Amino acid sequence: MAESLISELKRRNVFKVAAAYVVLAWVVVQVTDQAVAAFAMPDWVNTVVFFFGLIGFPFVMLFAWAFELTPEGIRREVEVNPDQSITDKTGKKLNAVTMSLLVIALAYFVYESRFQERATDDTVVEQDNIETISGNSEIAEEKAVSEERLSELPGSSIAVLPFVNMSSDPEQEFFSDGISEEILNVLAQIPNLHVTSRSSAFSFKGKEIILSEVASKLGVANILEGSVRKAGNQVRVTAQLIEAETDKHLWSETYDRELNDIFAIQDEISQAIVVALKEHLNLEKDIQVVAATEVDLNALQAFLKGRSLLERRNLDDLRVALNEFEKAIEIEPTYAKAWMGKAWALVYLAENNYGDIPREIANERAKAANDQALQLDPKLPESYALQGSIFGQDQDFEKAAESYEKAIALNPNFANSYVWYSGDLDFEKPDSVYKQLELREKAYRLDPMSVLTLVNYGYALIPYAKFDQTLAIAEQIKLINPNSHFAYNLENEVYTETYEYGKAAYASKKAYELSPNIGGLFNVAFDLTRIGLVDEAVALVEGTEIDILKYSLQGNQEAFISQARLTLPRSENDSFGNFRRGVAETFAGNCKEAVKFFGKTNCSRCNFIMYCYKQLDAVDEFATQMQKREEQIVMMKEAGYAEHQYDGFEQYQYFLRDDLDKYMDLMKDRLSKGFILGGQIKNSPMMAPVREHEYYPKALAHSEQNRLKQLAIYQELVGSTPAAKAPF
Repeated sequence: MAESLISELKRRNVFKVAAAYVVLAWVVVQVTDQAVAAFAMPDWVNTVVFFFGLIGFPFVMLFAWAFELTPEGIRREVEVNPDQSITDKTGKKLNAVTMSLLVIALAYFVYESRFQERATDDTVVEQDNIETISGNSEIAEEKAVSEERLSELPGSSIAVLPFVNMSSDPEQEFFSDGISEEILNVLAQIPNLHVTSRSSAFSFKGKEIILSEVASKLGVANILEGSVRKAGNQVRVTAQLIEAETDKHLWSETYDRELNDIFAIQDEISQAIVVALKEHLNLEKDIQVVAATEVDLNALQAFLKGRSLLERRNLDDLRVALNEFEKAIEIEPTYAKAWMGKAWALVYLAENNYGDIPREIANERAKAANDQALQLDPKLPESYALQGSIFGQDQDFEKAAESYEKAIALNPNFANSYVWYSGDLDFEKPDSVYKQLELREKAYRLDPMSVLTLVNYGYALIPYAKFDQTLAIAEQIKLINPNSHFAYNLENEVYTETYEYGKAAYASKKAYELSPNIGGLFNVAFDLTRIGLVDEAVALVEGTEIDILKYSLQGNQEAFISQARLTLPRSENDSFGNFRRGVAETFAGNCKEAVKFFGKTNCSRCNFIMYCYKQLDAVDEFATQMQKREEQIVMMKEAGYAEHQYDGFEQYQYFLRDDLDKYMDLMKDRLSKGFILGGQIKNSPMMAPVREHEYYPKALAHSEQNRLKQLAIYQELVGSTPAAKAPF
C-alpha cells in the first residue's frame, strides 16, 4: 500500500512540485527581504510573505495530487485517461524549472555572501588617492605593498567599520554609528587585541573600499562591518566578521529585535565576535565582555550626536555638541558618558584649544562634569584621560601621568589617551623627550587615519627636522578632511622653523579662516606683523578678546602697558591675562610685580621671568633657572633634536650672560637662513643692549631684506599686494 502510494505520488509529480515550490518560495522570500530594505517598507512585510508561503504549501500539494496539466489545460486527475496522461513530460518540465530556480538561488547566495554587504556598506575610502607619508606611489605598487603588509599583520587585530544606516531617516545615522562605537568600545577592553580607534575606522564612512587595502591602512587583519535598519519600534542589525587577506567570513549574524532590546543586541554581537576571535586569533579563553549600559534611547541619541560632533573640533560644532550632552544629562541624569562628553566638549572649548571660553573657566566646568562622570562610572577610560588633560593644563604633570596611565590600563586602544599624554609630560625629566615620540607613535599605530593623531605625530617629527615627512602628513590630513585647519597648523610650524615666514603666514591665515579661535588669532596676527602687514594684523585682533595685542603689534609699548594695567588679568586665574600683565610690567621695568604675575602662569622657565630674576638680583632663582635651561638644551641635543629646536635658547642664554658678541654670532647665522627680527628685539626695553651693539644696524638691514622676500612670497600665495610696512 505504502509503495503504491509513493509510486502514485511520483507519477503525479507531487514530489517534483513540492521541490519546485520550496525553491521558488525561498527565492521569493530573499527577494522580498531586499525589497523591504531598498524601499524602507516595514519589517512585517517579510513576515506576511513568509507566512503565505508556508500556508500555501499544503494547498499546492493537494492541487498537484488532484489535478493534472494536459494539452487542453488543467483537468481533474480522475477525468484524464491514463493512456492520454503526459505526466512524464510535465515532470521533465518541472525538473527544468527546479534546476533553473536552483541556479538562481545559488547565484544569489554567492552574491549575498561575497559582495552584497560590501556593496551596501558605504563605509570606505578610495585608497588609490591617498599618498603614503614617505611620498607618492603608483596604485599598483601601493596595492602590492598593502597586500604584503596585510600578510604580516597580527591576527589579533580588528577594525570596526561604521555600520550602514539602512533606514530612510538620515537622523538614524547617529544611531547606527552608536552601535558600531559601543561594539568597538567593548572590544577595545580585551587584552592583547589591537582595535583601531574610532576616528580612523569612521574615516571610511560613506566611501567605497577594497577591504584588504582598508585593513592594511588601518594595520589590522580583521574587519567587522554591518548594517542597521530601524523602522518604528523594530530594529534589524546585521554584522559579519571578515578576515581581510582571504576575504573569508569568520562569523555573521542577523538580529531582529524590538528597539528596547538594542543594548542586548550590542552585548550579543560583542560576545559572538569574542567567541569567533577566540577560535581564530588565539586570544585568552577567559575573556569576559562587559555589558553595555542601558539608558533612555533619547539620551543615547543625544550623546551619540554630541560624540560625533566632537570629532570636528571647531567652535560651532563644539557648541552644538555641548548642548547635546547637556540634553542627554537632562533626560538621564545618571548617564556617566553624557557627563564625560560634557567635560570633553568643555576642554575643547577652552580658548587655548578650539573655543573661546577662558581656559580656567573651561577647565573648572570640565572638572566638575568629569568628576560626576567618574562618580557614576569609576571605570570610564575617557574620563581618566580627560582628568589627565585637566591636570596637565594646571601643570600638575605627576597627577596627569597617573590619570593617563589609568585610562590606558582600562582601554589600551583609546588613541586620544596617548596623544593627550604626550602633550602633558614633565619636560624637566630627561626621558620626556623620548616618551613623547613613543606615545605619539603608539597613537599613530592605533589611529592612523585620525586627523588629531596625524597632526600630533607630525609635530613630534619637527624637532628632528623631518620637514618633508611632516608636510606629507599635512597633505594626508587634507585628503582626509579638506577643511581641517590642522593641516595648515602643521605647515605653519614647519615653515616657521625653516624661516619661510611668507608661507607660514599664509598657512596660519588659512588655519584661522577654517577654525576661528583665540590661539589661531594669535598666530596669524604675529605672522602677518612679522612680514610687515601690521594694519591687517591689527584689524584682525581689534574688538576681540585680545584687542590689547594691537598695541604690541603696532610697537606702542606705552599704550600696551597702560591698557594691560587697566584690563588684565580678567580674573585671578586668568593665564593669558596674568602672562600679558607680567610682560607689560617687565616692559615698564617693574620686574618685582612682573614675577608675581608670571608665577600664576606656566612661565616657570620662560625668557621673561629669567630676565626679571636677573634684574632683581635674585641670584639663586636666576642660577636655578639658567641651570634648568642648560639641562634642557643638553637633553635636546642628546635626544637628537635638530639645531633649530635649541639655537634660540642658546642665543638667549648668551644675552642673559651679557655675552652679546656670541649672541650676535648666532644672530648672524639665523639671519643667513632667513630669520626676521621680531618686535621684542626692536622695541622692548629689555633688549636695549642688543640694539646698542655695533652689529645691530647690519642685522636690521639683513632682516629687512628677509622680510621683503617673505612678503613677496605671501602676496603671491594670496594673489594680492596689500599695503605693507616694516614692523616696529
